[in-house]
Amino acid sequence: MNYVSGPACLYDAIFYAEIYFCRTMCTNTLSSITEDQEEMYSSYTDFFEKYKVIPDKSIYPFFYYNGKRPCPLSDFCDKNLSYFATSHTNIRAYLCSNPLDFQYFIISYYFEQIPNADMDKILDGDAEAIANGLMHLCKTYDLEDSYMETYTELFYHFENVVEELIRYLDNVMFYMVKYHKNRLADSHRTLQELFIDDIKVSQFKKAHSLEENLRLESQTYSICYMNPYITMYQGKENGYIFIFGNRMLDHIGGYVQYAYRYRYIKPQRTMQLLGHEYTMKMLKILKKGDATVSQLSRIFHVSRTSIIRLVQALEKELILISYRDGWEHYYRINYDYLFYAKQKIDTYFDGMMVNT
Repeated sequence: MNYVSGPACLYDAIFYAEIYFCRTMCTNTLSSITEDQEEMYSSYTDFFEKYKVIPDKSIYPFFYYNGKRPCPLSDFCDKNLSYFATSHTNIRAYLCSNPLDFQYFIISYYFEQIPNADMDKILDGDAEAIANGLMHLCKTYDLEDSYMETYTELFYHFENVVEELIRYLDNVMFYMVKYHKNRLADSHRTLQELFIDDIKVSQFKKAHSLEENLRLESQTYSICYMNPYITMYQGKENGYIFIFGNRMLDHIGGYVQYAYRYRYIKPQRTMQLLGHEYTMKMLKILKKGDATVSQLSRIFHVSRTSIIRLVQALEKELILISYRDGWEHYYRINYDYLFYAKQKIDTYFDGMMVNT
């Protein structure tokens, strides 16, 4: 395993400002994963209370988030920097050496739907074009009135705002590197949690559309804390780099469920699992309410070991989803899986009938 902290430190610096400026929208987005705001922002709160980093209001346009696409600076890093080489040093060098390219990217982010000629006028500082651009922002984006002046500053004095952005990154990264160093043991524990759990390994590969025989232990990793649920990755000839949040694995089933819509489902495998002597009885029981392994074993009058093997196989396939309540692990039916599996099975049998 190769662990690098640089990419996660940079993205955490971005997420920190994103949460600081746009917490309500961040909460709306993350609530699709969990309603627990204490869990959601535990690292952010910890970092804020320890280091008291306050982003200057002027850099708000680089971190605006509306829940539909990444904030401008995150989007810029995703599209212009390799995750393998993503670091504070690299983005700082880029901002200093390519200011016009960065300016064009940021302006394009907000004005991708307006004619290029009007965008060029904004870049040239044309007062009328900027005034029209501000009106466009008001109509297109849900911006707070208190932040509108930051866009005027952005259009007229872009270089000054970028200097403030660099000051913020220099400041927050000084503390973020410390924070990640102090949590290095936590990062390694998160990865070990992945490597030793066959169910999580299988779900992780499905969530990222990875080949089944890929050795996760041989890849490169970077663990984020400000956004504990993020997951991103890039691949190259000699392997992958994964950047993901420290709580992402707790919700890995949901990533497969909602983001990838079960492209991996194989009708033969589904029918094999559903054909197990206890599966359909178990689903009928769980249809009435969630249950633990101990409760299921008592109902079936069989050993916990037999139930655990079946439950693990069903969870690995995502027919069941587990969650923790106190010390107990409960299992429930994943109806989304059954919906998509039925479509796959229907298509499978339709194909067989056509071929006869």
